[in-house]
Amino acid sequence: MFYNRLNLKLFSLIFAASLLLSACVGAASTTPTLAAKPQATPTAPLPTFTPTDLPTDTITPRPSRTPSPPEPTETPFFKATEIAEFPIQCTDFGINRMGPAISPDGNWVAVSCGYKRDPNLEIVDRNGKRWTLNYKDYLLKEYIVDGHTPIGNLYPKHWSADGRYLYFTSYIGFDGGGTCFYGFGAHGLYRIDVKDGAVSPVLPLSPSIGGYDIAFSPTGRRLAYQGEGDPIILDLQTGDKLTIKIGDDDAAGNFTWSPDGLELAYSTCKSKSNGNDFSIEKSAIKIYSIRTNTSRTVLEIDETMFFILSWEIESIIEIAQGPFMDGLDGVPYDLNSSQWLGPTPTPIR
Repeated sequence: MFYNRLNLKLFSLIFAASLLLSACVGAASTTPTLAAKPQATPTAPLPTFTPTDLPTDTITPRPSRTPSPPEPTETPFFKATEIAEFPIQCTDFGINRMGPAISPDGNWVAVSCGYKRDPNLEIVDRNGKRWTLNYKDYLLKEYIVDGHTPIGNLYPKHWSADGRYLYFTSYIGFDGGGTCFYGFGAHGLYRIDVKDGAVSPVLPLSPSIGGYDIAFSPTGRRLAYQGEGDPIILDLQTGDKLTIKIGDDDAAGNFTWSPDGLELAYSTCKSKSNGNDFSIEKSAIKIYSIRTNTSRTVLEIDETMFFILSWEIESIIEIAQGPFMDGLDGVPYDLNSSQWLGPTPTPIR
């Protein structure tokens, strides 16, 4: 009798275990398989950049949106903005000096992830479609040592008005300076079609440490850039290029577009030799007109540099002066009256 009860208990346990195993197998068989996220990586050679049908010189306002409620202050700043509405996987935003960039239609966000270790650019829409671009794929080989990339990342630069194309740049975290120095720029400019992930080069990788100074017009119609030569304006609609001659000046920079996108302000600088050293001889603020294809000099200054900080109002441009741009305070300047709207920098001529 004892053995019969024991056998019955064993049979019951085996039967219960088999039911439990069947339930687990059945549940596992109904779990959906997650598809791999698409990866946007460039192929060699990259497709040739072609101009796109962008709007004419008409500024399209960004749709009005209500941001998400702010979260506690100890969370990163982007958590309390529209960025929180997107399923971003990145948790290490590093030094994101370009900031997260939301497309004009509000459907996509681009975020630079990481800075010192395996940096990449994450582009994701509200439904979770995702493109990931790796920093190392957009660097010259000589900058990659023992498989390690220099400090830097890919950064969103400009969205097309329809939200289909994102222009992004590769930046290397160089440190340094010099006479007539306007700062380190981008080492390449690319465009990704977020519809299919195709990546096209707009400006090739720069062999110069200084890189490119890049500025998109407010309308998205034109791109101003400079490497080691004269500034160039590229019409993204027609593909036409205009070269701005800077003459005997050593450098130009601070490309800043007028609010209507039809004028480009820039600063120039000329140095002089002092034996074994160099110093600033003069600097100027100039404005190039798309309509007339000419440049005019707005201001000149001796022995220091002019820097353009902003041009947000039609006739008001904010200008600073000093040997370096960091930490300078700007003074508004009225282009119509040729008057400073604050303390006048000296010496001016």
